[in-house]
Order: sequence, then structure tokens, then C-alpha cells
Amino acid sequence: MACFSPIWFQSFLVWLAIVVFLVACIKLVVPYLATLFGQPPGGGIILTLLGYLMWLVIIIAIIYAAFGLFACVGGLGLGFPGGR
Repeated sequence: MACFSPIWFQSFLVWLAIVVFLVACIKLVVPYLATLFGQPPGGGIILTLLGYLMWLVIIIAIIYAAFGLFACVGGLGLGFPGGR
């Protein structure tokens, strides 16, 4: 299977839509649950940190995907190993 086939692009878009949906759900549910159980002092900081953690995980996944794509096309002359 080629690295940049239409099937790969379709799968990428589906996963991107799923990630966007999950981020939106988490951004809605976490503040609601915090107010439901009584937010402790400094709870806003905890919610902010959870948001940062969520974006960190997404950014790390994007970095891994980008480097995987660089390896797929032979590194584009940037010194990355791999390629076909």
C-alpha cells in the first residue's frame, strides 16, 4: 500500500474527525462534572491543566504522524532513514 493513497487520506480524515469530536466532548463534560461534584478551590487550574494535557497528547500524536510520513517518502533529503 502506498503511503499517500486515497484510502490512507480517507482514514486520516476519519481519525481527525474522531479526535475533534472527542476533544469537543471532553471540553463540554469535564467542566460540567466539576461543577456537579462541587469544584474545590483552585479547581479552575485543574481544568486548565487537563485541557493542556489533552492538547499535549494530540500534539504528540501529530508529531509521530509527521515523522512517520517523512520516513514514508524517504525523508525528503532531511536525513531521515527509511523510504522505499
